[in-house]
Amino acid sequence: LKVFVTGGNGFIGSHLIEALLRENYEVAALIRKVSNLSFLPVDKISLCEGDVRSYDSCRISMRGCKIIFHAASLTSDWGRKEDFYEINVEGTKNILRAAKENNIKHIILISTAGVLGERNTIVAKSEEFPYEPITPYFLHRLFESGMNYYRHSKMLAEKEAITFSKDNGLCLTIIRPVWVYGPLEFHSGPYEFCKALISGYRFFPVGENNKLHVIYVKDVIKAVL
Repeated sequence: LKVFVTGGNGFIGSHLIEALLRENYEVAALIRKVSNLSFLPVDKISLCEGDVRSYDSCRISMRGCKIIFHAASLTSDWGRKEDFYEINVEGTKNILRAAKENNIKHIILISTAGVLGERNTIVAKSEEFPYEPITPYFLHRLFESGMNYYRHSKMLAEKEAITFSKDNGLCLTIIRPVWVYGPLEFHSGPYEFCKALISGYRFFPVGENNKLHVIYVKDVIKAVL
């Protein structure tokens, strides 16, 4: 069975491709021209040069595939608002349109638990919990915080995917990982946090219920498969 993977050279995507190959899937990976391919088994997969921001490259690259794993996104605490929305929202729309064009019915979208926000709660948030991607950071009423762009854009991507899938009869699964850690983390997230603690940087949590929810990357992949 041939499958299509976006973001295959990224943290989660590279582990996903490794697992798909072990399960004997044929993998086509959408890779940007400037991508680092060091962690990809390039001799075992089909590399499709393109970008989620280009509908035509998505449409052409996924020909012959039966399942789409959409893991590509701009994942950062900071950046230009336009970039987050162009890649995460418009890119997802391009993948959905291209899937319909190629008669691909099954899509797995890698999102984030961040779409549910950072509101203080001591109970687990279910799938029915309302979206709350905007965190009211200091002076948020005066200045829009760039730390909300990622979560907000991923929320919009989810909404686009849900609406499009319902309207076009697609089978959509959305995976919302919490903070992912593990090999090939590329110096981000939990890695940087723990390194800062070890180096002596001090954090001052407020209250006794503050928790950092994390998941090992290979456990995310098990959920995706």
